[in-house]
Amino acid sequence: MAFYNVNLRCLKIASQGGNQDVSYRVRRLTKDAADLFNVEGGTIDVGDVAEPA
Repeated sequence: MAFYNVNLRCLKIASQGGNQDVSYRVRRLTKDAADLFNVEGGTIDVGDVAEPA
């Protein structure tokens, strides 16, 4: 049985629709799931600067 990753497939399909579709899908696969399970995390927005380690 082959391994099928529905999340990667979803991103591949979204990439054909442009950057807006990809950013929407990434949010759906990460932030929305984290909110559902009450996992705290940061956000990354356009123009944000990474924190130095």
